[in-house]
Amino acid sequence: PVNNPPAFALVSPSVSVDEDAGETARVVAVNISQGPFRGEEYGAELLQSMTFHLLHLSSTPGGSSPADTPLFSAPPNLLANGTIILTPAPEVFGVAVYQVTLLDDGGEDDASDPQNLTVTIEFRNHAPSFTLAMPNVNALETSSAGAYEASESASVSVESTAYGWMQTHQGVATSISPG
Repeated sequence: PVNNPPAFALVSPSVSVDEDAGETARVVAVNISQGPFRGEEYGAELLQSMTFHLLHLSSTPGGSSPADTPLFSAPPNLLANGTIILTPAPEVFGVAVYQVTLLDDGGEDDASDPQNLTVTIEFRNHAPSFTLAMPNVNALETSSAGAYEASESASVSVESTAYGWMQTHQGVATSISPG
């Protein structure tokens, strides 16, 4: 019997996930078929197993990340049911393009037509953090009676400031409130 190529359709030519999402599953392929069935080929086609193949075409990390920064901590995996498993690398965003092909194990003509899938890892703003050089500040001043009173202002030094990952272009303002 003749082996017919498998077929599928992408739900959309692109899929996105947040940079801090962790492992995420998205359905990206539907109408998955072993190929058109004609007469005696029907049974042979049904017995074939199918697997998706992802060929990495390009990656573009966002922000000021070096060009070779990996976007994923594990390679994307497209399951036979059309669900893609994405695990973005921590604190990285950007775009990757893959060529998707569905393969069967029927011999000749065992690959679908390739389709491109763009995966976007979306940027998320992160709150900055800081460390005080002295965690407790007591500001006292002498009154005319010789007693000490708390002053209304004090000088506080900040030991270090950490911007959110890849966000050094943002300004940071500090506000101190009595508590």
